[in-house]
Amino acid sequence: MLVSSITNYLMYNFGVYIDTEMVGNAFDSNTREALDLATFSGIVWVLLTGIIPALLIVFAKIKYQKFGK
Repeated sequence: MLVSSITNYLMYNFGVYIDTEMVGNAFDSNTREALDLATFSGIVWVLLTGIIPALLIVFAKIKYQKFGK
């Protein structure tokens, strides 16, 4: 969910298309390059669309029942 949230932010706000070559370039970049893209709106975006939903899924209580009920 976090990766999806980050890529959604980049695609929506910068108009880029994330492909396999861009993923490879992301692993080759350093921390300074990655932090250049970190903005307040980006942090809020990832918080609202990635971190909070992920926490809701992690802490959701699932009640298991037999299939027939």
